Amino acid sequence: MSLFEERYDYPDKSIRPFVTLSGLKPSTYVDTVARVLSYKVNERRDQLGTKMVFTGLLEDNTYRVPFISHKASIPIESNVVLKIISAYVHEFQDKSLLLMLTEYTKVNHQQIEDIRDYIWQPKIAHINRPVWNLTLKGIVSTIYNNSGLVKRCNKLLGREVKAHGQVLQQGDCFFPQQVLQVG
Repeated sequence: MSLFEERYDYPDKSIRPFVTLSGLKPSTYVDTVARVLSYKVNERRDQLGTKMVFTGLLEDNTYRVPFISHKASIPIESNVVLKIISAYVHEFQDKSLLLMLTEYTKVNHQQIEDIRDYIWQPKIAHINRPVWNLTLKGIVSTIYNNSGLVKRCNKLLGREVKAHGQVLQQGDCFFPQQVLQVG
């Protein structure tokens, strides 16, 4: 067993089950199957020189999670389903997750019958952790003060306001110490 495996409690791959992205547990190594929603390649420089770093979003029908990989040999393409073996799950302070494809991670294209099995259809009630790059569409019936959402308005006393996106407080537009051009 190498130092890396001892330090991070690297489990035996033969007994680790596949998990969905909603079942990721922080500080563990996981095996999963997920679709590459999007990715980008950046060139980064460190003490060892210049290297390519892949970052992006993976999703299955249960969740969406960002990923990072410093391994240039991983066959990453948009809208392709990947079988990922031994990826590390990192948790940030805000409880959001990052899937880290390490030098020990094995990645292969997964043959699938229907891509719709790997498209997440989020519902607010099922989002248990912060999610990056997510837009929810629908009707908002109530916005509570502690929801983290902000009400906005574009009208003032029946007249259109040329500066859009002012904050709505207690049913009235609130313009914090700025001069507005009202038409």
